[in-house]
Amino acid sequence: MKKSMLCLSALLVLLGGCGIEPTYKTTVKDFMDEKGLIRSYAHDEGSGHLSESIGLYMEYLVGAEEEDSFREQAEKLERHFAAKKEGDVFIRWQLAEGTQVNALIDDLRIISALEAASEKFGNEDYALTAKRLEESIARKQTRDGYLHDFYDWKLELPAERITLSYLIDGKAVPEETLDLLRQADGEPVFFPEYYDYKKSSFIEAAEIHMIDQLLIALNRAKIGVKSAEFDRWLAAEWKSEKKLYGRYNRKSAEPAVEYESLAVYSYLYDYFHAIGETGPADEVFRYAEKLATNDLLEKSHFFDYIHYQRMLQKHKTEE
Repeated sequence: MKKSMLCLSALLVLLGGCGIEPTYKTTVKDFMDEKGLIRSYAHDEGSGHLSESIGLYMEYLVGAEEEDSFREQAEKLERHFAAKKEGDVFIRWQLAEGTQVNALIDDLRIISALEAASEKFGNEDYALTAKRLEESIARKQTRDGYLHDFYDWKLELPAERITLSYLIDGKAVPEETLDLLRQADGEPVFFPEYYDYKKSSFIEAAEIHMIDQLLIALNRAKIGVKSAEFDRWLAAEWKSEKKLYGRYNRKSAEPAVEYESLAVYSYLYDYFHAIGETGPADEVFRYAEKLATNDLLEKSHFFDYIHYQRMLQKHKTEE
């Protein structure tokens, strides 16, 4: 009976919510624990709670115009994730004993969601919370205009690097840091993953994560920087394979794994739209719909689940 209800939930999600079982109700029923905190996997009490999850869900709720649900999540953020020290506010990257660092990408996403919610729902408190987070990042996690991946508020030290995929939209990203994005051309195809401040150099992994690569390309596109080599490879890969895998070998540009990811297709959909390739974007959407079976959605990490829902949400808006 329980499995049947899960399949029904997934099916209704695939139908676009349609007012019967919208994504926020599925999230409450399948992913939330008794405290209303989002678990990484549905019905798995030991799978943990991440600031990534609450930020992505808040982003979704703004788009869905679910004001009451957003307010509940903002309260959960304040009560469970916020760490306050000497006037600064940080967001724990996970709810676990001993956690003493944040994660910049999650903070920037949460800030953006709070600012959007403040405007959409007319609640100035959200904008004030976003400003406090921004100010803490500026004071503790920024050095000479360069953002760092995280801040350790126990040791009072920032990380020594910046991950380029972390630099999503937001006023909290200084121009000096954005210059690193401008410099990070893919050679010959893929981008470096991060910049090491101590070594004053970009660092590349032998095996790339496609989510990171698409995020970096999106980050560059949003500041008006083209990624010609990456775009050529991406267009050719999609045209010939009609799919993307989760990881690729940097040198050969061949798949390093056999798995696919709904989150990859969500970012691929966004990126094709960002560079004006609406035809391939629609193809990605239709392919992801076929991929997102009941079984896959039931087993997905919340990251993949909510990214797929965001793609459905955006596609409906763009129709």
